[in-house]
Amino acid sequence: MGRTSGEIRDVAIERFVKLSAEKFDVGQEEHGGCLDETVTFDRLEEEIIDMWFYTQSLKVKVGLLEVSLRHRALVAEVEN
Repeated sequence: MGRTSGEIRDVAIERFVKLSAEKFDVGQEEHGGCLDETVTFDRLEEEIIDMWFYTQSLKVKVGLLEVSLRHRALVAEVEN
C-alpha cells in the first residue's frame, strides 16, 4: 500500500512546520543574529558540505542495514 502524492507532500510539510521554527531560532542564536544580515555564500557552502557528509554516511548506514536484512532473510529461508 503506497502513499499518494498528496499524502507524501502533506506529511513532509507538516513535519517541516513542526521542526523548522525551533531549529531556525536555535540557529539564529548560535550564529549570532538575523540571517538576512549574516548569510553568505561561504556559510551556505558549509551547510551544503555538512548535508553532503550526512547523506553519504546515511547511505552507508542504510546499505549495511539492507545487507543485514537480506542475510537474515536468507538464513531464515535456509533454516525452513
